Amino acid sequence: MDDLTRKYPKTQFVYITVPLLKRQKRTLASRIKGFFGGKGYFADENNIARYKLNKLIREKYKGSGLLFDLARFESTKPDGTRESFEKKGKIYYALAPAYTGDGGHLNVVGRKYIAQQLLIFLANM
Repeated sequence: MDDLTRKYPKTQFVYITVPLLKRQKRTLASRIKGFFGGKGYFADENNIARYKLNKLIREKYKGSGLLFDLARFESTKPDGTRESFEKKGKIYYALAPAYTGDGGHLNVVGRKYIAQQLLIFLANM
């Protein structure tokens, strides 16, 4: 991104955290699969990896006024609380179930909410 910023100094770039996934339901089948080392797409490990990348993005661009924290909005439920889970004593976040039908893509409610937040962000730049 730094190279692009230097190459196009008149362009205003916006940095965005990577999207989250809905947590996998803990079923007997998923526990057995996990016991044998199989991790599904919606396993907590995927959101943990996204958390780590988002942490780097936030650290690099915080205070710039150019960071749209998509992951924070995706994990913030309609009531204002966050969709979170604990792993090894650490708190991580996941896509709020209210914003998805398939666990990985935003539904109508989620798209509308994120679009509103993005417009607010852009208007305040």
